[in-house]
Amino acid sequence: MNRIAVLGFAVAIASLFLVQAPCVAQSSAHDASAYTVRIEGLTNEHRDALQAQLKGRSDLRLVFACVPVGVLVFEPAPGEPKSSAAQRAMHLLDAQQLLSKREELTDGRAAAEAACAQARNR
Repeated sequence: MNRIAVLGFAVAIASLFLVQAPCVAQSSAHDASAYTVRIEGLTNEHRDALQAQLKGRSDLRLVFACVPVGVLVFEPAPGEPKSSAAQRAMHLLDAQQLLSKREELTDGRAAAEAACAQARNR
């Protein structure tokens, strides 16, 4: 009886890892195509204006924004490279006169979210 319970538990754990693995891979794929920038002096108004400009567009999305640390994460359309997101985002940032205040971040969205959480906890 104990062997059956242990076997059932082992199958459940293995199933969990099999289901979770594609989710992790998908998250990494999105991170690889995401364009992450820090904008000096980013305001809520800047973020809202960028979101308004992106409304209804399918070629670029603002997937994360954290005003306290000035971080924006853009993703291109599915299947497009990071360079597409960067080019389109720079055009938007230029229209908002934010291009000269931009610093590209290479650590990805997870690092941006962690920095935002840390800033909010201060």
